[in-house]
Amino acid sequence: MRSAEWARRSLEIREAMRESDDPEVAKSLVALGQALLVTHQSFAAADSVLRRALAIREAHFGVGDTLTASVVFELGRAAQDLGREAESVRLHERALAIREKVLGADHADTLARRTRLAHLYYAVGRVGDAHTVLRDTVARCERVLPHGDPLTHAVRQSLTSIVGEA
Repeated sequence: MRSAEWARRSLEIREAMRESDDPEVAKSLVALGQALLVTHQSFAAADSVLRRALAIREAHFGVGDTLTASVVFELGRAAQDLGREAESVRLHERALAIREKVLGADHADTLARRTRLAHLYYAVGRVGDAHTVLRDTVARCERVLPHGDPLTHAVRQSLTSIVGEA
C-alpha cells in the first residue's frame, strides 16, 4: 500500500513542476502503475495511468524505445490482471517486437522477455506456441550466453515444465 502512496506523491510533485506530457511525468505514471499492479490495489487504475504514460513516451520517443517497450509490457500485465487475455498477448508481443528491434533478438533482456511471453501463451492455453518460443529461446541462449548462465537454466526449466504438462 505504501509504494502506491509514494508513487502518487511523486506523480503529484512532478506534475506540479513539469508539463503534463513531460517524460518525467511518464516515469512517475509508470511507477504508480507498477505499484498498483504489485499491490493488487486497482488493475483498472493501473491500466489507466499506464496508458497515459505510454501516450507520453510515444509522443516524445516514438515506438522504438526500450522504456516504451517496458510501458507496453506493464500494460500487458494490467490487461492480463483484468482478464483481457487477447489484449495482454498482443501487448506482450508488441513489447517483445520493440525489444528485438532495438536490442536485437539475442540480447539477454530480449531472451528473458521471450520467456515471459511463452509463460503467457501457456497461461492462455497456447501450449504449442509456448513450446515453440521456449525451444527457440533455449537455442538462442545456448548460442549467445556463457555456459551455465542462469537465464539458460531458467528457460530450460520452463520448457521442461511445459513439455511435462502438455
